[in-house]
Amino acid sequence: MKPPSALARITGTPFVALVLFGVYAAVLLGCSQGHIPVWMAAIAVMFAVATGNSVIEVSHYKRWMARWEAMGGSEEDVQARLNRTPWLSMLMAAALLVFLPTLHTANDETVTMAYVIVWLLSALYLVVALCKVLFRRRRRSSDNSGRQVEEQASPTEYLVGRASSSPSLHDATRNLPDYAAAMLRNRRDENF
Repeated sequence: MKPPSALARITGTPFVALVLFGVYAAVLLGCSQGHIPVWMAAIAVMFAVATGNSVIEVSHYKRWMARWEAMGGSEEDVQARLNRTPWLSMLMAAALLVFLPTLHTANDETVTMAYVIVWLLSALYLVVALCKVLFRRRRRSSDNSGRQVEEQASPTEYLVGRASSSPSLHDATRNLPDYAAAMLRNRRDENF
């Protein structure tokens, strides 16, 4: 699978996309109040669609890459790679929650509403991410409490059984076609 472009990787991460969607929402809100021209709102809608496509593309690529890297491993390895905790994104969202109110100095209502939207989206992201982390930990602890995880046999063990026996060297050379047996004899004669 072809990796996403650098721009898609940046805009396709959940936190960046969340902030961008907040900006797009602020532009649409400003347009609905008459402070921003309609053509800017149309551009914001087009960028919102592109950002959504980037999120989907990056998500598909990450899932494919996790499966590719875990090939030959178990499905649990794939799920572990896919369910990594986004600590950096959560830290950035928490920083926005703390520092965004201190940065606000404008008296304009549109700018104030944009700050509020970005703050609310950061708070929503942080709450959802923390709930996912807590849910995964709870599920993991309930899975490990007293239950033994059964080892599943790979599909090849079911499809291809263990070989019963293999022929001896004498039997194998006796069953060779004449031209192959002659080549082996010539090789043996040359070596001795």
